[in-house]
Amino acid sequence: MANVKSQDKAGASKSLKRSFGAKLHQWLRNNRSQLFLVLIVGISMSVYYFITGTEGFRKGFLPTYLHFLAEVTGTVLNLFGANVSVSTTIVQSKQFAMDIAYGCDALEPITLFTVVVAAFPARFKARISAIPVGIILLFMVNIVRLLTLYYAGSTSTELFELMHIEIWQPIFIVCALVMFILYVGFVRRKGWSNV
Repeated sequence: MANVKSQDKAGASKSLKRSFGAKLHQWLRNNRSQLFLVLIVGISMSVYYFITGTEGFRKGFLPTYLHFLAEVTGTVLNLFGANVSVSTTIVQSKQFAMDIAYGCDALEPITLFTVVVAAFPARFKARISAIPVGIILLFMVNIVRLLTLYYAGSTSTELFELMHIEIWQPIFIVCALVMFILYVGFVRRKGWSNV
């Protein structure tokens, strides 16, 4: 009698394993495009972080790009009458000086948006037109961010820190996420996606 119970338990265990394996296989099959998207984004962002950690990036591209951001920010501030000057990555006036450093560049959300749109299963035309629009919009949001940080810093150091850390970081993440959700909705309405 004990032998029959043992065989029943072994049979139930094999059936459960087969059932789990079959369910897992079916789930992987049904979610193939989403898993591919996650894999591509993961690999691409790993490459991004590797590149941004290199000396060539840190000493070559980054200082040039940060100087460009400082120049654009300074130009817009002067259009609003702030009377600032720009020296390398520093935007300064009599009231406040702001150093635009790594992390204030919006490269990470821009890269993430670009990678996610490029990897999302949609028509090539939709992807190739959405990427430059997203890059430009996120760049402009970053300029608005830098402008508000300058004005906040001109008012008070505490307000600057609050805006810099607590307010603008989540806003930027939400902006990139909303842009991607709008893109997905657009390509699905047009029938340009198979997801």
